[in-house]
Amino acid sequence: MERASLGLSTDPGHRHGHVVEFYETEVFLVDTVCRVLAPALRAGDAAVIIATPAHGMRFEAALTDAGVDVGAARREGRYLVFDAAVLEK
Repeated sequence: MERASLGLSTDPGHRHGHVVEFYETEVFLVDTVCRVLAPALRAGDAAVIIATPAHGMRFEAALTDAGVDVGAARREGRYLVFDAAVLEK
C-alpha cells in the first residue's frame, strides 16, 4: 500500500475541504502535497499546513518549483505553516 487518504468536509457543496494523508515515503508525501496545494495557491486560495519544519521546507521548495509564489501567498496570509511539534504540546 503506497497511501491512504481521507477527505473531510462538513458541507459537500462547499468548495473548501480538509485532507488527511498517510504516506510511506517522503517523495510521495511531498509530491502529493504539492499536487494538491499548487493549483489552489495559484488560484488565490489558501493553504494551512501542519508539519515538521523539515517537511515544511520540502513543501515550500516543491511549491516554488511548481511555479507558486510562496512568499506572496505567505504575505497575503494564504500560506500558513505550523510546526507540528509545537502544536502537539
